[in-house]
Amino acid sequence: MNILYDQVARTLGETYPELVVKEKDAKLILAHERDSYAKLRSNLAKKWKNLVKTNPEVEALSDIELPGHE
Repeated sequence: MNILYDQVARTLGETYPELVVKEKDAKLILAHERDSYAKLRSNLAKKWKNLVKTNPEVEALSDIELPGHE
């Protein structure tokens, strides 16, 4: 994620100087969001497994999309 931010700041920093000035804050927010999303995915995967245990018929539903679930 930092590599992408660095590239965006390098490319657009002249036009949007706040990308450079607020780099530390932006990277902190990105790290927080990344970690929050990872926790959310992990919790949803656990809940899905528990739901399937108690209601095996839901596993056959084709209109449910679960990221990382095949």
